[in-house]
Amino acid sequence: MKGMELNNFIFDNYKVVNFVNATENQTKQVLNLRNKGSIRKWMFNQDIISEKEHKKFIKKLVSDLKNFYWSVFTENNELLGVVYLNNVNFNHFHAYLGIYANIDINISGKGNILMKILKKIAFTDLQLHTLKLEVFSENEQAIKFYKEQNFKLEGEMKEFVFINNHWFDVLIFGMTNPNS
Repeated sequence: MKGMELNNFIFDNYKVVNFVNATENQTKQVLNLRNKGSIRKWMFNQDIISEKEHKKFIKKLVSDLKNFYWSVFTENNELLGVVYLNNVNFNHFHAYLGIYANIDINISGKGNILMKILKKIAFTDLQLHTLKLEVFSENEQAIKFYKEQNFKLEGEMKEFVFINNHWFDVLIFGMTNPNS
């Protein structure tokens, strides 16, 4: 495994900050974004996360070799969004991705910027072969975005998530490293 994924870096004038290296202010911005209803409604865990829970989560990430989270900031230190890789497998070179953008910031192509950063980390820095993602079948905007990013539908898990007395279907999308 490379050490690159733990470092902060600049990508096209955006500051990419690993959660474990974030300042107190950056951590609070991420928590506030994560707790917005428009973000939470598309997550498997839709609970509001407390500051204490968030800090505990970040503390666990310090020694976690399979889950990596980054916040992305503009030159003006505004939070553009969050990207992450979960269940990273360095033996088989694959991972699951997650992404969410700050809808309150007025920058065109936020999702494209975040996905470019995530692909750089996954395919260039970590040299992964395959990325997968799971998305609620009702999340039409995200599905359209993933297809535009060249992710391919690979499967469907019927009634896979149970939230508020309702079952949700989950779609699986995947992409192979275009440089492989």
